[in-house]
Amino acid sequence: GEKISLAIRPEKGVTRTPAGVLTENEFRARIVEIIFSGAETQYVVRLGTKSIIASAASGAKSALSFESGNEVIAYFPPDNLILLED
Repeated sequence: GEKISLAIRPEKGVTRTPAGVLTENEFRARIVEIIFSGAETQYVVRLGTKSIIASAASGAKSALSFESGNEVIAYFPPDNLILLED
């Protein structure tokens, strides 16, 4: 398998509660920090040894339901992934 690097804008990733079976492009993760910054809420999410930043509009249903330490499912829609040149 060839190693590649991908990027995704923070607002394009999706987090959900850890119910149900994992599907394609879904990964178990844990919220390690929540940053409220006016119009949006940012989440620092740990996937194994890596951390990513996800964001949601403040006041959005998804922004209200998570707390630091929560386990979540991180989903990366294929159409929103950007292939990086290494």
